[in-house]
Amino acid sequence: MLERWASASRAWPSVLRIETDHELTIQMSAALVACHIGVVGGVLWLALTFGLGPVGAGAALLLGATPLLLGVRGLRVASRYTRQWTAIVMVFYIGLGLAETIASQGRSLPAIVLLFASAAELTLLLNLLRSASPAPRGSEE
Repeated sequence: MLERWASASRAWPSVLRIETDHELTIQMSAALVACHIGVVGGVLWLALTFGLGPVGAGAALLLGATPLLLGVRGLRVASRYTRQWTAIVMVFYIGLGLAETIASQGRSLPAIVLLFASAAELTLLLNLLRSASPAPRGSEE
């Protein structure tokens, strides 16, 4: 049975075939960046639909998007530390998306986008952190 599965997987297109753990990590990192863009877009969309005016929307964007924008460079270079604190921050965005989805039906679509993008990003972050090699001793500065 396993041999049949292996021969069938070789017939898949090369885009769908993952040969090594390194290739899987690269694809998961690319999906992580896409989810991060989705979370930023969800926060932007949600802040613009609040109807707070330009000053209120700017303040909401500043408070909502700053933690996401601080981690862009670290996620791009695959920093373990950045992935760890971004995973903690994603819990807040999941809660924000969930609360807005339940509380207001008018802003439901941007809140759902935020909810699913942040949940997908948290899942990818936890998988990437779990599969990464442990940090060397002495680097806990």
